[in-house]
Amino acid sequence: MDLCQHILMKALDLNRLFSNNSSEEFESACVHNLKKGLDCLGLIKVGCVLPMFRHLFRPSSCTLTIKAVIKLLQPTFSEEGSNSKRYESAVYTLFLKYLRAVASGRRGIVGLRDVLQFATGATEEPVLGFVLHPSIEFVESTPGTSFIPTASTCTNTLKIPRPSAEIPLPQEEDLFSYYDYAFSNAYFGLNFKLI
Repeated sequence: MDLCQHILMKALDLNRLFSNNSSEEFESACVHNLKKGLDCLGLIKVGCVLPMFRHLFRPSSCTLTIKAVIKLLQPTFSEEGSNSKRYESAVYTLFLKYLRAVASGRRGIVGLRDVLQFATGATEEPVLGFVLHPSIEFVESTPGTSFIPTASTCTNTLKIPRPSAEIPLPQEEDLFSYYDYAFSNAYFGLNFKLI
């Protein structure tokens, strides 16, 4: 759960939020606006009639596992037997090794939730799943660009740079440092240029 969610959940009493008392004052303007929006959509009534609906607003108590992340982020490989597929397989193998290091806590502040959030904007899988299934797309690294991954959160696509005939794959630790930099920052969707 990120800091914003934590603050909201701390300030949010779900019983008060889903009460029919529309004149109730909340300490936070954010919570007040949330209730107004839910009421506008008729979801306050749903929460009053179906108390189990309220559980959708509670943070998940499940921990994200490497198996879940690998299952969620499905790679799209090039045609079998092509040079592109060979390069993609090489970088994907290292990406899986990186994920194992992240899952075991060997990559410092980066966690599996950071990787998922970078790719999708969500720190956990939604209760009903993703509308657009998250995926990994391999993009050819070109001169002047780095191996820092980018993402398109609107399509839930993690874009991992792959080597080419002209640009070799960096050393493993350098590649992992690029991944650390990307996943520990919220700069998804931007192109990084080498200076």
